[in-house]
This record gives sequence, C-alpha cells and structure tokens, in this order.
Amino acid sequence: MRKRRKVKRKYYSGSVINELIKLVQQDKSRTLTVTETIPKEIYLTNFDKITHLRKIDEKGDIMEVINVSYEIKLENDWITIVRYDSAHGHLHRHTLFSLDSPDELVDRDRVIKRGNPELWYTWAIEDIKERFLEYRKGFTKRSKILNLGY
Repeated sequence: MRKRRKVKRKYYSGSVINELIKLVQQDKSRTLTVTETIPKEIYLTNFDKITHLRKIDEKGDIMEVINVSYEIKLENDWITIVRYDSAHGHLHRHTLFSLDSPDELVDRDRVIKRGNPELWYTWAIEDIKERFLEYRKGFTKRSKILNLGY
C-alpha cells in the first residue's frame, strides 16, 4: 500500500493578498511608451531594396508594422512597388499597379493571417526577399517597361 504524502499548502494573509492586488493594478495602469524606429534599408541588388519601419514599446517588442516596402530604382528615383503594413489591426499588402496609374491594390491574398506584429514584420521581410523578382516582373510588365537598364 502506498503511503500518502502530505501536501503543503501556502496560505497568505489578507494584507499580503491586498498588496499583490495593488501591484497588479499599478502594472496594468502603467502606460508603455511606443516609439517609431528609424527606417532601415536592405539592399537586394543595386536596383532593388527593402525599406522597413516599425513601432516598438519600451521593452523592444514590436507593436505595429508601419512599413515594409519593396522599391526599385528607375532613372535615379526609388519607386515603391509593394508595401506591407498593419494599420487596420492585421497585415495587408499594397501593390502599385503601374507607373501610369497611381492606384494601389490592397489585398490579403498569400499574406499571413494569424500571429502578432513581430511575426508579421519578419514574415513581410522574408516574403519580399523570396518574391522580389516576381513583384518586379509583374510591375514592369503592367507598366510596359522593356528595359530597366540592368
């Protein structure tokens, strides 16, 4: 037959519990400082780059994806072709249709749907790194650009 063990239970006095409740309430009422980071660039080639910007809190956690964009260089100007942001509470993509039309297509097709801003941020950068040639080819075809000069 097994011998039963005594389980030690901890009992807290009412004053200790009240102190713990006060600490939790103070922590919840404290507001975090949210700041934008400096835009950073990742050069894929001499004519292709990713520019990324995010909002972080004082602990360094990403609170919002402000901009992760893919840009190409045309005649010494950088033009944003694809841009990701999470302004509406979820990650979505803005795609410039062509040079002639300033309209953007906003969609969530083939965009990660779940997760948090930190996951969205890294996913958007990796998506552009993997698919930038596809984005460039579609844009140049819609804009009827035959020679990009490289």
